[in-house]
Amino acid sequence: MGARDAGELVRQKRARWLRAVRFEKQDRVPITLAADGYAARQAGITYAQYIGDWDLYVRATIDALTKWGEIDGTDWTLWPPQFFSFGSNIPIKLPGRELPDDVLWQLDERCLVGPEVYDEILDVGWNEWLERFQAQNFADAFGVFEEFGEAYPRSIAEWEAVGVPCANVDAAGLPMELLCGARSMKEFMLDLHRMPDKVQAVMDVAIKDIVARIVPETYTTGGLACEVVATRGSSDILSPRLWDRFVFPYLEQVVEAAMAAGGVPYFHFDGDWNRVLPRFLELPAKSCVLMLDSRTDIFRAREILGDHMCLKGDVPPSLLSLGTPEKVRSYCDRLVREVGPEGLILSQACTIPPDAEAENVRAMVESVSA
Repeated sequence: MGARDAGELVRQKRARWLRAVRFEKQDRVPITLAADGYAARQAGITYAQYIGDWDLYVRATIDALTKWGEIDGTDWTLWPPQFFSFGSNIPIKLPGRELPDDVLWQLDERCLVGPEVYDEILDVGWNEWLERFQAQNFADAFGVFEEFGEAYPRSIAEWEAVGVPCANVDAAGLPMELLCGARSMKEFMLDLHRMPDKVQAVMDVAIKDIVARIVPETYTTGGLACEVVATRGSSDILSPRLWDRFVFPYLEQVVEAAMAAGGVPYFHFDGDWNRVLPRFLELPAKSCVLMLDSRTDIFRAREILGDHMCLKGDVPPSLLSLGTPEKVRSYCDRLVREVGPEGLILSQACTIPPDAEAENVRAMVESVSA
C-alpha cells in the first residue's frame, strides 16, 4: 500500500469513527479491534517473547487484526502490560519473570499502603504522592518507559502504513480506581464507610491534577480519544449512594476536561453498569463513546440512551472463544440492527481473548467490512 493511499484510508476511518460518535449517516458501521494475548497466540510465539520485543509485538498484532479485512482502528498501537500498574496502582506478574514464559500476565492485587495515605496525599499533593508511590512499587514499569518512548512512534507509523489509525491518544484515570488499587479492594471499600469525608477530600485534590494534564496539545498528533478505564466504579460494586458520591462527579470533570482539550471521552467500562445507565444521559449528547464488555446489556443501554451516546462493543469473549462463525455473524447483525447502525462502533467486548478462534474473529470483521 502506498503512503498516499494509506494516509487517505486513515483519514477516512477517523472520519467514520467521528460520524459514529455524532450519530451521522455512515457508509457502513465502523469496526475497531484490540488484542494482545490473542496476537501472540496467532503468531505462534510465547507471551514472554511478545512483550520482550516491542517491534515483534506490533507486527504480530497488526498481522492478527488486519488479516481478515478492513478495520477502522485499534485502541492502542502499543500497550506494554507493565502499564496496567500505572492505570490501576496494582502490581503485575509477567511471563518470563514471575510466571512461566507462556502464562498470560496477571494483576497481583495486595494492600500497598495503610490508611495514613490519605493524610499524606492531603499534605504533599496528588502528583507528588503518585509519582513517589509508583516509583517505589512499579520500578519495572518505569524501566520500560525509555523503550516505549522510542517504540511508540514507530508503532503508530506501522499501523498507519496499513491504513489503520489509533483511536486513543490519551488516558485519564478516575481517583477511585487508583486509590482502590493502592489500598486493595477490601480495605478501600471499608475506607468508604469508615472515613468517607477524608476519602472525598483526597479525591477532590486528585481530580484537579488529573484533569490538569488533559491539554489541547495532546490532540494535535492525530488521535481522537481520551480513554477513561473503570472497573471498580461499576454499579455492581458500589451502592447508589457511594456511586453518586465517589464516581460520577469525577467522571463529569474528566469529560469536561477532555472535551475542552478537543478530545472525545472514551469510556472503557468493564463490569456491570446496568443500574447507572440513565446517569449517562447527564453527560453531553453525541460527544462520548461508551465501551461495554458484555456484562452490561448493550441492547438495554441503547434503549435507555437512544441517540444520546455512541456505544462500542460488544461481541462477548465466550462467543469468540466457544462460538461458531455463524453465531458470531448473527450477534454482529443484531448489534448493527438494534444498537446501530448510527451511533455504533462494532468491536469485541474489552479485548479479544487469547483463545479466540481465528474464524470467529474473521466473522466479526466480515460482518461489517466484507
